[in-house]
Amino acid sequence: MPSIKLAFKNVGKSIREYVIYFLTLALGVCVFYVFNAMDSQALLTGLSAAQGGVLEMLVVSMDFTSVLVSAILAFLIVYANRFLIRRRKKELGIYLLLGMPKGRVSFVLAMETVLIGAFALAVGLVVGILLSQGLSVLVASMFQVELTVFRFVFSSTAFFKTLLYFGAIFLVVMLLNIFHVSRCRLITLFQAEHMSERAYSGKLWLSVLAFLASAACLGYAYQQIIDNGLVMLNEQFNRAILFGVIGTLLFFFSLSGFLLKLMKSNRALYYRGLNSFVFRQLNSKINTNFISMTFVCLMLFFAIAVTATGSGVNYAITKSAVASTPYDATLRLDAKGEQEAQALLEQNHVDLERYFKESTLFSYRETGIGYQLYLAPEDFPSDSVKVEERTFDAISLSDYNRLMQLQGGQEISLGEGEYAVSATTDKVHAAGQKLLDTRALMKVGDREYEPADVPLQTRQLETMANNPVNLVLILPDDAAGNLPILRTYLSGNYRDGDRQKYDALLAAEYGGESAQWQGISVITAGNVLMMETGMKAMLLFVLLYLGITFLIAASAVLALQQLSETSDNISRYRLLRKLGVDDDMARKAMRRQVALYFFIPLALALVHSAVAIYVVNQMIIELNVENSLISILFSAGILLVLYGLYYIATYQSCKGMIRERT
Repeated sequence: MPSIKLAFKNVGKSIREYVIYFLTLALGVCVFYVFNAMDSQALLTGLSAAQGGVLEMLVVSMDFTSVLVSAILAFLIVYANRFLIRRRKKELGIYLLLGMPKGRVSFVLAMETVLIGAFALAVGLVVGILLSQGLSVLVASMFQVELTVFRFVFSSTAFFKTLLYFGAIFLVVMLLNIFHVSRCRLITLFQAEHMSERAYSGKLWLSVLAFLASAACLGYAYQQIIDNGLVMLNEQFNRAILFGVIGTLLFFFSLSGFLLKLMKSNRALYYRGLNSFVFRQLNSKINTNFISMTFVCLMLFFAIAVTATGSGVNYAITKSAVASTPYDATLRLDAKGEQEAQALLEQNHVDLERYFKESTLFSYRETGIGYQLYLAPEDFPSDSVKVEERTFDAISLSDYNRLMQLQGGQEISLGEGEYAVSATTDKVHAAGQKLLDTRALMKVGDREYEPADVPLQTRQLETMANNPVNLVLILPDDAAGNLPILRTYLSGNYRDGDRQKYDALLAAEYGGESAQWQGISVITAGNVLMMETGMKAMLLFVLLYLGITFLIAASAVLALQQLSETSDNISRYRLLRKLGVDDDMARKAMRRQVALYFFIPLALALVHSAVAIYVVNQMIIELNVENSLISILFSAGILLVLYGLYYIATYQSCKGMIRERT
């Protein structure tokens, strides 16, 4: 029989055993193409220069990340190929026994690798090309770009890069197969299926002690990460990671020692159906693979936590960035008051009607009232607020109401001798609310003012990045008019709402969107959004890329280990049938065994992820952003669907194996 025909026949005959291998290849190709096709999305034609620069950085980061991803996928594909070769050692031995040269055996294996690889590449690329079109919607939402026209785009760069990377991986696999065949001996090939892994056998008291130590380590890790709140990557964060890894390893180490004894203690459960057989097989597998299950659990945790919380953080950052840009542009004027501001604008020949359909001037004023008279350092969540050095700024009621009209906010009114409080950042909300709750009396000039029956105002008063931590008192016009002016601004909205057009126009007129120009500096909403979301977007896509890759790797490792276990247990299932076990009972036992093997590492990974999701969601809530828990859970649910796909494929392959071989 010709070698090529034999390769086709072998692939068709072992199609069930190739399902996991093919699924892993196709998903890897799909993910690789999607994240490398960003530079060819249709939305790029609508990006500004600043947005294009940020996206260019994003593409570069994807290139570097792709090297790491390709290394992970290469290891995974080699691992999967190793399983397939192990499954077929007896078949290879028969070929050699019948006189087939080792060179021809190597050629048959190489052709099988080419066939599976080519088919997986084709399917993965087709799905990736389709999914990459939807990626433009996500990128557009992150960069605040409205997609009015959508074009189907094919990325030739990503296509050829995918072919290059995966072609190199398949070449390595073929070389390893040739090397393996050249070194194999007949006796080794025929005895391969009787070789088993060495199992750890520990004492029960040691397993219980390890379990208690695991619980202590994980509890301490959770406490450290909750206290840290992911605020900074300091020693506390490092301790949380270290004790989390140690606790996870000790958990699976202890589980391998007392899981079976724990199941035996419940005799009704243990002796029901084929549970005794299932629990023994599961215990044996955990016993020999507790280290790999630790890594699988950690990879699942990384995939779920990073992908889910990453989408939540992006949602929060986008909302926060939009909140910090209530106007299309804000001009900071080197002037003290409205008259000086008007003179400065005329001096620079600024035609406001050329840019803005509506605009207003406003000024901040100095009260001289110190924070320390009413507030304490613990009223602020950040140690950076030095209460003894800060004083309250003020704004007149008429200026504040004009700003609210400009951004469509709620105007307020003050009675004689009353004031309101504006806390424009989350870091001062609690302090601002304390002033209202304690009915703090503010002495402005020769008169004391009390809080009006007006809630805490939380809208931004200007378009700017990194809004300073400050509390602003809203005073009646006569009281504010007697205070010295600190600085004067002009805020406005563009004539037709086309931000990119007027951002570029301002940049051309004044030499840069935020550059000084004869006493005037300009900051635009488009520029702020880029500063707020640019690096965060790059980080999010890198984490998504790695998260999905880690999920594929973890799922594939579990699937291949379970297929290997099923292959080793063929003789046991054959014996069960001889003892009277019918097909339905054997399938249920198999389904239960695969489900437990997939669920155990996932259960601990979900506990880890729940803690991480809680911490991230609390951070988002503290930012005064709408709760993003739904977005987080939706992202996690998508990953679990992918994980479930691997479970179904594994179960179907295992079921086919025991049916065919017994």
